[in-house]
Amino acid sequence: MATLTLYIKGGYKNPQTNNKGESLLYWKYVHREQSVLYSTKCTASPSHLNWVAKRGKQTIDRYEPLLKSTPAASLKNKNVKSQGEILESIVESIKLEKSDPTIARVREWIDRSKQPKGKTDFFLFTKEIAALMFENGQISRSQKYIGVADKAQLLLNRTKLDLSEFSLALIEKYKKEAKNKEGNKSTTIDADLKVIRSVLNNAIAQRLIKEKPSFKNLISNNDSTGKIGLDLDQLKKLILWQPPLNSSEFHAKNVWLFSFFNAGIRIGDLLQLSWRNIYKDRISYTMAKTRNSKRPNVSFQLNTSTQKILDSYRDTKNGSGNSLIFPLLREDIAQLVLNHQISDRGNIDPKIISRVLRDVSAKTTSVNKTLKRISKILLFENARLTTHLARHTYSQIAVESGKSLEDLSHLLNHSATKTTEIYTGNARNTNIDKMHQSVIKEVNDFVNL
Repeated sequence: MATLTLYIKGGYKNPQTNNKGESLLYWKYVHREQSVLYSTKCTASPSHLNWVAKRGKQTIDRYEPLLKSTPAASLKNKNVKSQGEILESIVESIKLEKSDPTIARVREWIDRSKQPKGKTDFFLFTKEIAALMFENGQISRSQKYIGVADKAQLLLNRTKLDLSEFSLALIEKYKKEAKNKEGNKSTTIDADLKVIRSVLNNAIAQRLIKEKPSFKNLISNNDSTGKIGLDLDQLKKLILWQPPLNSSEFHAKNVWLFSFFNAGIRIGDLLQLSWRNIYKDRISYTMAKTRNSKRPNVSFQLNTSTQKILDSYRDTKNGSGNSLIFPLLREDIAQLVLNHQISDRGNIDPKIISRVLRDVSAKTTSVNKTLKRISKILLFENARLTTHLARHTYSQIAVESGKSLEDLSHLLNHSATKTTEIYTGNARNTNIDKMHQSVIKEVNDFVNL
C-alpha cells in the first residue's frame, strides 16, 4: 500500500533543525516498506507546524501544514499542498497505466515531468481524469467529465484541442454554442465550465501547462438557480388532476408528488427505492449525494399523502416483497439495484453502478419530458415542471409558512444553510418584504399616519 505524508527529520519528538531553529519539510512517499523523501524547499520552526494526532502518532496536517500565525503561512501552505497534489496525481497516473506505483516508477514520472512537454489533448486528458474517478467509485462525476469532453468536441468542432489553446475567446465560444445549439441554461453552462476549470487546474498541477484563463467573470455564481417552485394553487391543481391509470403521466405525477411529500427526495434516490426502504410507518434511505460523508441516512415518518401513492402501487404485482416501489427502471437494472444494494455502494463493481446510473439518467429524462407535457395540460405559467422542482417547491412553501432555515437545511440534508438559501431565494425575499412592511405598519399605526 502506498502512502504520502508530510515529514521532518527526527519527527515530532526529536526534530532536526538548522542554526535558525528551523526544519526542512519533506513529502515522504512509502511503498511496500520502502520510502523516499521529496523536499518541499519549505523550512519552518517545528512549533509553527500544524501537528495532528493520528493513530496515536503526531503527524503534520497535509492541507494546512503551517499554523496560520506563521509568517507567509498562506503562501507556504499553498506551495506545499500543490507539491503533494502533483505527487498524488503522479501516483494515480501510474495506477491508470495498470502499473504498480513503486518508488522507481514515481521517480521516473517526476524526471519526465521536468522535461519539456509536448502537446496534450484536452479531450483525452479529461477522459483520463474521468477514468480515475470511475476507478475510485465516483461514477456520476466521471460521467459528467466525459459528457463535457464530448460536448466540447461537438460544440467547438474540434477532434483535438491542446490544453494550452484554452483562452477567454474559446470559452466564450463554448458558452455561446451551448446556449444557442444545445439550449442549455446558465446553471448547466456554469457546471460545464467548472469541469473545464478543474481539468485545467489538474493540468497545471501536473505541469502540463503553466496557467489558465481566469474564470472569474465566466461563471455567473448566482445565488439563485432561477427555479421557481409551484405555488399552492398550482400544487392543488396537480394533486387533484387524474391521469389515466398506469399511463406515463400517472407515474410522472406520482414520482413528483412522492418527492414533494417527502421533503424533495431526489429522483436518483427515488427510482431506486424498494419496499425494503419502508418499515412500519417510516421511509429510510441513503441519499446518493451524501454517501461518502458522515451525515446520517434520511428517515421520514410516512404521511397520508405518501401512503395513498404507495397504496396505488401495492395493488400491483410490483407492490410487495423484493421489488422497487416505482416500476420505471428496466427489469435487469431493477434486479441489479435489489441484488447489490446500490444505495450502499461499498465494494460494488463500478461497472454495475454505472449501468444503474445510466438507466436512472435515461428514466429521469423521460419523466421530465412527461412532466413538461403535464405542465402544458394544466396551463402552469412561470413554472418549468421537473423532478427537481419538487424539492424547490417544498423548500419555498416551508419557508413561506415560517419554518426556520436551519431546520429546513437539516431536513434537506444540506451540508450548509447557504445551499438551502439558494433553494428558498424567492420565498426569503417575500418573507423579508412581509417583515419589513409589518415593521413599517407598526410604526405608522403608533404614529397614526
